[in-house]
Amino acid sequence: MGDAIQYETGEIEEGVSFGANSKIKARKVLIRKDCSIGENVEIYADNLLVDEGAKIEHGVVIKGKNVHISKNVKITQQTSVFSLDIYIDENTRIDDNATIIAYEKLRVGKNSIVRRNVRFKARSIEIGDFFYSDDNPTPLIIGGGGSDRPTARIKIGSRCVMHDSYVNVCMPVEIGNNVGFSPGSAIITHGFWDSVIEGYSSKFAPVIIGNNVIIGYRAIILPGVNIGDYCSIGAGAVVTKSFPSYCVIGGVPAKVIKTQPDYPEKLTFEDKIKIMKDLIDEYAELLEDRVENVTLTKKDDTSIIAGEYLSKKFQIIFSPYLKDRSFDQNLRTIFLTFESIQVSHRNFLINLSDYSWSGTDDEITDDLRDFLRHYGIRIFSRHFHSIPPKSKRELLDT
Repeated sequence: MGDAIQYETGEIEEGVSFGANSKIKARKVLIRKDCSIGENVEIYADNLLVDEGAKIEHGVVIKGKNVHISKNVKITQQTSVFSLDIYIDENTRIDDNATIIAYEKLRVGKNSIVRRNVRFKARSIEIGDFFYSDDNPTPLIIGGGGSDRPTARIKIGSRCVMHDSYVNVCMPVEIGNNVGFSPGSAIITHGFWDSVIEGYSSKFAPVIIGNNVIIGYRAIILPGVNIGDYCSIGAGAVVTKSFPSYCVIGGVPAKVIKTQPDYPEKLTFEDKIKIMKDLIDEYAELLEDRVENVTLTKKDDTSIIAGEYLSKKFQIIFSPYLKDRSFDQNLRTIFLTFESIQVSHRNFLINLSDYSWSGTDDEITDDLRDFLRHYGIRIFSRHFHSIPPKSKRELLDT
């Protein structure tokens, strides 16, 4: 390791690899087995923990006092992470050329994906589990004017998705769970220009977004706005005032378009069954473009898709209560149902009543989960990857 790896106390376990010109300088160090540190990596910390299986690629720079990189975290090339207190939870990935500066505290939850070129800057940044920022030509930006202020703090809940959005954090921003930011959307926490002592206005105020909110394409939320739970903000809306829960909001300036009892639509259990049967029909048609030997059979309220992928046979069964057990119980099976049942370790269950799951994921469960999320049915286990179309795989093989 040489003089480039310097620490007073601690341990570097067996199986840790260091690339050329990598540099670590810390007071206390623990780097666990099977970690890899790439070329030209620089890490400066008082207390450094890099947990088992973490990968830090070439050109990454990390600087802080307390730095905790958890199991199987991957920080890819040319990324910079600066904060006095850094905690990146397990199975999270931060992609190329990201710049993250959180002067006091940075928290990124487990199973998150922070895509390349993001620009984050604030006093404190806290991000929950299963965060996802999309890979767009224009990066996601959190920061902007006033991001050095003591009030420049952002807290993002779990299971949130952000595209090439802009979030100004001159004042605090709090975002709940299950919030989606469409491309080009923005949150602004301050506005000013001409002199206040000549009668012109300025406004500095926090923004709070509740749980289960979708912010439409190029919608803008202005300082002091508080959005309740389960709101839908339409494309291009300019939100200048606060709105309660369960609203559809749109226009310039934004106003309520629909609210309770008309929103959300009240569904009977029979309605839900019909919707799921229609989705299974659609997914069976989609699978024909991706896997082999797809068949769809129906009996009463039960639909069964069978197919083969990478020489492995599988079946997907939707049944409200799985009363009919006449299916092939020897096949790898993914169950979709409205009840909680025990499944063997080799199978997979999605409980549509509470979006919980159990069993073992694979490429088919990943693809099914990606399909369902387009209809707001979001199941969170591992990172999913859709199965590419047959034509795409054939093209890549040529």
